[in-house]
Amino acid sequence: MTAKILLKPADKSTDFSLTAIIEQETEGKYQAMVLGLPECKAEGSNRDEAIANLGLRSQIV
Repeated sequence: MTAKILLKPADKSTDFSLTAIIEQETEGKYQAMVLGLPECKAEGSNRDEAIANLGLRSQIV
């Protein structure tokens, strides 16, 4: 499963998007990883929590 993430920088002068891969590792455990940024990954108990735990101010498109 993948999700497009639209980032909104604080100054709102530039928007850009990243692609994240969301994988269900086990029951109740998901991992979100940003393609091209191997250190940018997080876990959560569901898909939305894993994306939120990436620590990015984002909007899923």
